[in-house]
Amino acid sequence: MSRFFAVVAALLLSAAGPIATFAQEATPTSASFADALDLPELEITQTEDGFAGVPEETEAGRYLVTFTGQAPQGIVNFVQLPEGLTVDDLLSAIGPVSADGELAGTPPAEEEAAPVVPEWLYETYVPGGAAFFVPGQRVQTVVDLRPGDYAVWNDDFEAPQAVPMTVTGEMPSDLPEPEADATIRELKTEEGYAFEVDGELAAGQLTLEIANEADQPHHVVFVKSPTEITEEQAMQLLMFDPSAGTPPPGLPSPEEFTFPAYVPTQSADTTQWNALNLEPGYYVVACFVEDPTKGNVPHAFEGMIEVFEVAEA
Repeated sequence: MSRFFAVVAALLLSAAGPIATFAQEATPTSASFADALDLPELEITQTEDGFAGVPEETEAGRYLVTFTGQAPQGIVNFVQLPEGLTVDDLLSAIGPVSADGELAGTPPAEEEAAPVVPEWLYETYVPGGAAFFVPGQRVQTVVDLRPGDYAVWNDDFEAPQAVPMTVTGEMPSDLPEPEADATIRELKTEEGYAFEVDGELAAGQLTLEIANEADQPHHVVFVKSPTEITEEQAMQLLMFDPSAGTPPPGLPSPEEFTFPAYVPTQSADTTQWNALNLEPGYYVVACFVEDPTKGNVPHAFEGMIEVFEVAEA
């Protein structure tokens, strides 16, 4: 069974490969939407025991989600549970799997067991979420919460935390839409998947719209390069084996890359808006959700990688 969600650090170390092995953490600053949004707000804090501020029940609609915590990093995401399933069902379904696909016990130390992920996670509604990378960082996102039962969880297969939330009523027909500075479109292509960046990104606070127009879930990992970089070079670094020594001549050192932002997974035919605060420079965005129709190859290796410049404001 392939991986669907992961805490970004674990995801990068296991799926993105060598870049993450050497990259140092960025020092992101808090990010919020420039304009006051006439939206109901969920203020969620990640704690040692899980999440605080998640209501047991709330009305369907478009929500401003403000997320923070004192952990080194945190992710909040919303997963709609199929009828009859509970948060406990989701958590109990996650576990190591052996090479033959059967549930296994604790694997030997030299083996790395892949997590078991229910197949329905590729089909259910996942509107997106938010992530912080330093204690106390405050981040915001706008997501659509449709009616249904949800697991609000931290995308962590090794130490999963989740709480239930029920969304009631009907989705309003007239929803205010944040004004985006730029849009990242997640697309299906003949080769696999791709990003398309529309608009100009300037340093500082910005509102980014992320539209999944493909047929599988995607997320967006932001990697800041120390120098100008091409897509070909970024792919070379993803493929680079650190045990082989230094990167090929002309490539930036993986140790100089940082990870300033992460847009959590969203399902097909969804849109979320994230407030970001980016420094000027060259960025790589990539998706490492695995494709179950292609032997679980990460989407980045099917073409879902893009390079762009964030200009001085």
